[in-house]
Amino acid sequence: MAFVVDDGTGLSTSNAYVSVAEADAYFTESTTLWGGTNLAKERAIVRATRAIDLMGVNKFLGTKLVETQALAWPRDGAYDRDGIELTGLPVYLKRAVFEAALQELVEENATMPNTSQQVVMERVEGAVQVSYSEGSYQGTTFRAIHGWLDMICKGSGMRVVRV
Repeated sequence: MAFVVDDGTGLSTSNAYVSVAEADAYFTESTTLWGGTNLAKERAIVRATRAIDLMGVNKFLGTKLVETQALAWPRDGAYDRDGIELTGLPVYLKRAVFEAALQELVEENATMPNTSQQVVMERVEGAVQVSYSEGSYQGTTFRAIHGWLDMICKGSGMRVVRV
C-alpha cells in the first residue's frame, strides 16, 4: 500500500496523519533519534497512525467527518478545552503521531505491545517478588503521546463550546 497522508478532508485511501517532512521538522531541534531512510520513517508513521487510532477508539471527540474516511480523523463536532472547533487534523493529533512515530522508528511495534500475556508473578534470585493484579496493564505508557491525546479525547477535561 502506498504512503498516503490525509489532507484533513477524510480521504478513503489515507494511512497516515503526518508526512515525513512534517515529522522531520518537528524533531529537528529535539532529538537525533529521528533518522534513517524515508521508507523507514513512512513505515513508522503508518504504524504510529494505526496505534493512535486504536488508542482513541470510542474516546475521540465528535464523529467522523465522512463515512468513507479511512482514519478516525478528521472529526465533526469536536472542540478543544477552550471551545475552539477541531477541524481537519488538529495539532494535538499530529503531535501524538510524531511522538508515537519516534517510538516506532526506534523499536517496531513499540506503541502497540501485545498484552495478552500478562505477568502474574516475577521472582528475582528468590530475593524480590513482584505480583500484578489480574488484567493490569504491563506495557509501557508514553506520557507525551497520551498527553497530546488527552486534548482530543472524551473525559480529558471540561468541554466548553463558544456560542
